[in-house]
Amino acid sequence: WLGREGLCIVEEKEEGWYIAYIDRKVSERSRKAAEMEEKRMRETELADRKIERRMKKARLEAPAEEERNTELVRDENLTVGLEIKSKRFQTAATSGGYKKGDLFRNGLPNGDEIDTPRKKSDSGREKTSALEEIRQEQEKRQRAREDKRFENWLFEGISVKIVDKHLADGKYYKKKGEVVAVMDEFVAVVRPFDHEKVKLQIDQEGLETVIPKPGGEVLVLNGYQRGNRGTLDEIDERNFCVSIRMQEGP
Repeated sequence: WLGREGLCIVEEKEEGWYIAYIDRKVSERSRKAAEMEEKRMRETELADRKIERRMKKARLEAPAEEERNTELVRDENLTVGLEIKSKRFQTAATSGGYKKGDLFRNGLPNGDEIDTPRKKSDSGREKTSALEEIRQEQEKRQRAREDKRFENWLFEGISVKIVDKHLADGKYYKKKGEVVAVMDEFVAVVRPFDHEKVKLQIDQEGLETVIPKPGGEVLVLNGYQRGNRGTLDEIDERNFCVSIRMQEGP
């Protein structure tokens, strides 16, 4: 009876019956110690990830080394000499017989002439080119805004799936729940749908987003329109994307 109830370990041997009492308090203490150790390891892991993200963010936000303008210091006792060895200049200057404009023509090799102002057609091209540059710059800024993505995608109120196999020995693996709070941008407090009294602290790497059926409401978590709500129109499983009809935002 003691063995069946789990109160003792009972064995029958040649010498007689062997009975060992099971100390439930020791088992309970061992279980609690294991849970405390698991909790400590998870907290250490979360802290390490937080530090790593902050270091990465600091490296990305660190301004590039800028070139500094230095003051030109001139030696007051330094004499600068300029010597012109062009024969054309010497001939025109010594003869004294040059006309207005000869000096510049003689100073150019091979009789080249100074460029004249651009024609009106060139001015029109300049205006068109300037407008094109402005348009390209606007498109570039638009693309940059659309492509801007963040490492963190957690938002309070969204539904997620737990994919951390080590959490509570896999008890909540693939369970779905709601994010009831976000800590330090990368850690979510999740309340499982089938355990409403339980709240789990999980890093976003241990979570996945949940896509509703077409017609359901969604929240854009990253990229352009981040933080705005819409309605899911279509799911493209082949290309791993969806079509959304936005309810908010530009």
